[in-house]
Amino acid sequence: MIHRTVYMSRATRLLTDIEAQDLADRASESNKALSVTGLLLFDGRRFMQAIEGEKAAVQDLMARIRADPRHDMIAIVSDGPAARRKFGIWSMSYKRVGEGCCTTGYLNQVKTQMVDIPDLDLRAAFIGFAKLAYNDTLSDQENPEKTSDKR
Repeated sequence: MIHRTVYMSRATRLLTDIEAQDLADRASESNKALSVTGLLLFDGRRFMQAIEGEKAAVQDLMARIRADPRHDMIAIVSDGPAARRKFGIWSMSYKRVGEGCCTTGYLNQVKTQMVDIPDLDLRAAFIGFAKLAYNDTLSDQENPEKTSDKR
């Protein structure tokens, strides 16, 4: 039986795009060795990740994630058994959302990418995360003086 955990967390500091991509690349390599698949979204402030695989592998990975100082405020969105993998083709697909890509077109792209995910709650969680980043971007554009306070 496959086990899936989906969580959100907050970055403890601003990560550059290169650092975030490096984190995703390292996760992908590690996940391949563990037969874990998933999806990682990062909006510059928050992470959202789904990981799935054998229960022990997912739980061990979550323990490492909880200990990672690059983020805190981990909130579990869902955690439990799954009939089958939803992200089976990705050892770790990574998408950077926000700043420059959070447009209506981008939201439509996320929705299109999620259409193959039959779990409606899971699909809604990832689309909602992208929407949250989109709304933050709009707020930053409307209130540029507050943008520096957030970072």
